[in-house]
Amino acid sequence: MGYKIGSEIVTDGLVFCVDALDTTSYSSGSTNWNDLVNSNIGTANNAPTFNSNGYIGFDSGGDEFNFTTNPLHSNSVTKFTVSTWFNCTLSDMNNSLGIFITTAPGADPSGGGFWIGYDDRNATHSPVEGIAWNCKTAAGFQRGKSNNNVISNNTWHNVTLVLDSQVTLYVDGVSSTNRTQDASGNYTTRDNEFTIGATDTSGFEYKGLLSNVIVYNKALAVDEVLQNFNAHKSRFGL
Repeated sequence: MGYKIGSEIVTDGLVFCVDALDTTSYSSGSTNWNDLVNSNIGTANNAPTFNSNGYIGFDSGGDEFNFTTNPLHSNSVTKFTVSTWFNCTLSDMNNSLGIFITTAPGADPSGGGFWIGYDDRNATHSPVEGIAWNCKTAAGFQRGKSNNNVISNNTWHNVTLVLDSQVTLYVDGVSSTNRTQDASGNYTTRDNEFTIGATDTSGFEYKGLLSNVIVYNKALAVDEVLQNFNAHKSRFGL
């Protein structure tokens, strides 16, 4: 399976994995991206472009995959981890937000859900050439961002969001956040939706490449985040 390329990634708590390098997950010409863990099927909208080197291109024209089931759609979820590998041309995302993964309708998690994506809006909750996230927990509406300038041009990066008693963001296996908020209490889900590449309404489209997405129903420890990064970094020339 794609998520076992190189050293194995952490599999305890793994509830979702799609990988464009694994032909069981995605085959050239298909309009479906298949979850390797629970047979969850994502259907392409518009025309994400597959590359045989193991990634999918999104051109911000509404390219996205909508999955039949949200792997975190449970009222008892108190912890989770979501992670992806991405690569973008920074000028294509200048002064904009491009969402990698979301469970929040219209990118508004105030009623439940979360999103994470590349952000260059340079605002209160938005970095310069970094990563931003939003989510809803029983403690309230949470949001944060990475440090500025952690994303390099046309380079593969791994980003991991971990929700436990607080939300921690990792870029390339290293904690990178200048805003940490309380996340005590259950994560608040909303509807049974899970979208890769944009919001479910094709807003805040990401323009760039994504290779794989993994989700856990637990909070990965620091060493587990690093294990996953090290398992795949050689694949991306790091």
